[in-house]
Amino acid sequence: MEEIWKDIKGYEGLYQVSSFGNVINLKTSKFLKPTFSQDGYLIFHLAINKKFKRFKAHRLVAKAFIPNYGNRPQVNHINGVKTDNKINNLEWATQSENMKHSFMLGLHKKKFKQDSNFYNLKRIGLNNPKSRLVIDLNTGIFYNCVRDASVAYGYNYSTLKDYLVGRIKNKTSLIYI
Repeated sequence: MEEIWKDIKGYEGLYQVSSFGNVINLKTSKFLKPTFSQDGYLIFHLAINKKFKRFKAHRLVAKAFIPNYGNRPQVNHINGVKTDNKINNLEWATQSENMKHSFMLGLHKKKFKQDSNFYNLKRIGLNNPKSRLVIDLNTGIFYNCVRDASVAYGYNYSTLKDYLVGRIKNKTSLIYI
């Protein structure tokens, strides 16, 4: 695959981003060296009139090369590697789609929000292999078991369990963890 270059919107004539996730300063013809954000993404610092702004590399690539027909707000790394910013590894996603993908790849930290407090699975006793945590990917609320989730959502227990194990096509944003 050939590396393709495009102007960065708002920085036309100053910087370009490539389909491989590289950024070049057009005035100096030098590649910019990325730094890491606290959450592990590559960051580039771009300047206009000595005013610097930080940009995540994957968002620069997606904005330049990938059409966002659904007006989705997030960029997902398909292989789960935050530093792989090639266009064939990026896609636009909703927060829900991004979280589902994160859970499927086993990348999401096992901390969940409930009533504005964060719980660690071990602290609340969910390390028992017989326990099956259920999480709502849209809200981030978790339930200790299928029964708790079925009561909260008004589902029949057996039907919800069938959704979660895949016997029936899942119509909910709930998944097993």
